[in-house]
Amino acid sequence: MNGCRSNKMVRVIAANPIYPNIKREVDVPPRVDGLEWMPGQEIGLHGTSWRERDDASVTAIITEIVYGAD
Repeated sequence: MNGCRSNKMVRVIAANPIYPNIKREVDVPPRVDGLEWMPGQEIGLHGTSWRERDDASVTAIITEIVYGAD
């Protein structure tokens, strides 16, 4: 991903559980519960942004934390 990112975001690499070989680098906001994102946690696509899975039908599993929030 190119460009600037908000210092409130966490950049992760995530893979869709159905197609785990396809990995994407995405920014996610801090978790609502205040805990840190960790590999193995599931995120969901809500419109154009990724965050906690909740009721999202498109999901991915975090495989690596690339950058934490500044």
